[in-house]
Amino acid sequence: MIYSSILMIILVVCLLTFSLSATPKIPSPPTSDVHIIKDPLSQLSSKYGSGYRVSDLEALERGFSAQSPVAGAGPTYLLCNLAIYDFSGRIDTEQVNVGGTDVWGWRSPDGDDYALMGTKAGIAIVNATRLAFITEFPLPVTFGGQAFWRDIKTYRNYLYAVSDLILDPPGLTILDLQYLPDSVHFVGNLVMGPLGNDSTSHNIFVDTITGFLYAEGNFGNGKSIYIYDLADPENPVFVKVFGPGGIHDLYANNDTLYVAEGFSNSYSMWEMSNKLSPRLILRFSIPGGFFAHMIWPTEDPRIVATTEESPPGRTLKLLNIENRFDVQVVGEYIGPGQVPHNVLISGDTMYVSHYAGGVRVVDISDPAAPAEIGFFDTHPASDEAGFRGNWGVYPYAQDGLVFASDMKGLLFIFREMEAEFGDTLRIQTGVGLPGSEAVVEVHATTALPIRQFIIPFEWPGPYNMTLDSVSTVGTRTEDFERVTLTALDQFNKRAAYLLRRSLSDMTDFLEAGSGPILKIYFSMPFGISGESNPIRIVPINGRGPSFTTACLTVVSPALVDGQIVFGCCLDPGDANNDQSINISDVTFLIGRVFGVGAAPNCEDEADANGDNSVNIADITYLIARIFAGGPAPVCGTTAT
Repeated sequence: MIYSSILMIILVVCLLTFSLSATPKIPSPPTSDVHIIKDPLSQLSSKYGSGYRVSDLEALERGFSAQSPVAGAGPTYLLCNLAIYDFSGRIDTEQVNVGGTDVWGWRSPDGDDYALMGTKAGIAIVNATRLAFITEFPLPVTFGGQAFWRDIKTYRNYLYAVSDLILDPPGLTILDLQYLPDSVHFVGNLVMGPLGNDSTSHNIFVDTITGFLYAEGNFGNGKSIYIYDLADPENPVFVKVFGPGGIHDLYANNDTLYVAEGFSNSYSMWEMSNKLSPRLILRFSIPGGFFAHMIWPTEDPRIVATTEESPPGRTLKLLNIENRFDVQVVGEYIGPGQVPHNVLISGDTMYVSHYAGGVRVVDISDPAAPAEIGFFDTHPASDEAGFRGNWGVYPYAQDGLVFASDMKGLLFIFREMEAEFGDTLRIQTGVGLPGSEAVVEVHATTALPIRQFIIPFEWPGPYNMTLDSVSTVGTRTEDFERVTLTALDQFNKRAAYLLRRSLSDMTDFLEAGSGPILKIYFSMPFGISGESNPIRIVPINGRGPSFTTACLTVVSPALVDGQIVFGCCLDPGDANNDQSINISDVTFLIGRVFGVGAAPNCEDEADANGDNSVNIADITYLIARIFAGGPAPVCGTTAT
């Protein structure tokens, strides 16, 4: 009965004129928790700059993210260090003010973002998109080079800079940036105020929508804010002086001006559509507050953030100002170092320059519960509270770039990202034929763009299999510039390879994805059969497998070991050994199973379902594969 049923199946099958080749399906790789470490800054090239270098400060290699990824916890925020530029001339952790103040940014018409940082010597300009130092435009140094205080803003293609400790002109310095990266053009200096005799200012802000610049001034009691019209950006026109005395900082957007009023311990909000007659909208103080250092609104116009700067321990406040007669503190935040300095807001994310606490990144989607999601400690040599470390942060560049300045004279360029880690390193199963060569493929699944792979492995099987070579031909890493054997111990059957995308371009990466990255070739001795040789991913000389991105290294991806099966099976399911899987293999197996056909050249290939026996189950397995999309055949282990 079974025999007649099989014959009926064969008669139907023989009417079909096509055949299908079997393609093995690779199962989806598992995901796992990983741990990440800072990619050593010493690997960054020192080519970025003329007379300046990317610092390889060991102390700064540890502070790159607030969190380690947790399996199943969703995306992890990463503030990844791309480069550090040293404008102090030397690194001295004991000296506080040696060369760095605020930082701002500018985007050129060709799409490159530039970091603009106040230094002891002037203004440093770095192409952040290309990690290329451009120049340090010289400006006067004050008080023996120890105090400097510079503030920078931009409008169109112009840079405006001030300092509150330079008693000699320039006052408001104007630079034309449109010729970058080739050159920076000096436009002029403007001594400010209604009498043209004020060469100092602590802070400025440009309302880029309306084209007006506001500067902290010193014209006298009740006249502390200068207004300039930038209709001609190279020739700002003084409009008016107004405001309370002794202000500290300003923010302006579309004719709304926010003012931090310094030692008055008050903050104000002004309607500025009539520049000759500013209208006070709101003034409030924080109960128990100390110094109104700065104010910055969120995208929700009801909420503002404020800092009080000193003494240590005063929190950054989030306040609801909707009711101008009853301003309420709705949320508070403070990080290590105990002194929040400046705060800038982008969407629901607050970027805090936190002096000795470094850059702190805080989620304020719920203003009542601000939650830190990331950080970078620019001053790790000292965790004490105080006025040293990170001065400013600029989060408005494109491509996730963030700039930060440190008072030691260091400019940091970061890339922020949210990453879900499902990284896997997997070795496939290969076939070893006696007296010939066997190959196994190493596959990688990566969540981030990759610059470098390290692949250590061993082959501790019972036979004297030897490593011949590796190849990247036909893999995702085929255009990698470096494939290097970093460890080899044939006696103990261990080796490790390093694959690097580029030897010179630190911004060139392999895109995230999945697929083969390396082929490993082994020589098989004669006379072997019946057993397999495992290929295991293991640490070699204390160094395990890793994937290196622009700014961090995934050091524990999920690992899937492979093996080389010794035998004759090259094409599982190819029972008649004609290098194709089709109906003729079904016919061949029927003859073999029912004793009317020849024996296969390789029993392993005939054992289509891999159950170590050639029987009717293999016939139905192949029929399901060919005509119903069933599972791919696998190699059995019945070789003789």
